[in-house]
Amino acid sequence: MIDSRTFELCFKPIDKQTLELLIGWHHDAELHRRVDFPTEEWLGYVTDTAGVFAYTVWEGAICVAQVQMDVEDATGSILMAVNPALRGRGYCKRVLEAFIHHHATECLTTLVAYIEPDNEASIRCFASAGFLTQPTDADGFTLMTYQLSKAGS
Repeated sequence: MIDSRTFELCFKPIDKQTLELLIGWHHDAELHRRVDFPTEEWLGYVTDTAGVFAYTVWEGAICVAQVQMDVEDATGSILMAVNPALRGRGYCKRVLEAFIHHHATECLTTLVAYIEPDNEASIRCFASAGFLTQPTDADGFTLMTYQLSKAGS
C-alpha cells in the first residue's frame, strides 16, 4: 500500500503515452461517468491550445491523478481525476494543494471547479483544500472557487 505522504508529487504534461494510461482509467464506471473519455482530439486540444494546461501527476513511478486547467482572463477552471485505484487515500487534496502552490500562476486571481452535485467526495475534497462552495451554476453544477492573491500584486 502506498502512503500518500511518502513522495513528492511531480506534474508532467500529458502526452501520447500518458493518454493511453488515462484511457485505461476509464474502465472504472465512476470515473467514466464523471469525466469525458480522453481521445486524440482532446490530447490535441490540451497540448496545442493557448491557455490550456493538462498534467498527469506522479508519485514516484505511479500516476496518481490527472489535472487540467483552462484559463480565461484571470480565472483558471480546474478538472481533476484521481487514479481510481487510489481513491480515498488523500491524493485529491494533496494534488490540489500542490497544484495551487506550484502551478497557479501570478496572472490568476481565481480557480474554479464545476462539480456534479451528487459527487460528494469531490465537493468534500475541494472544500478541504480551501475552495468555497458558491451557488449552483446555470447547468446545475456545484461551483467551487478558490481566491488567489491578486494578479500582479
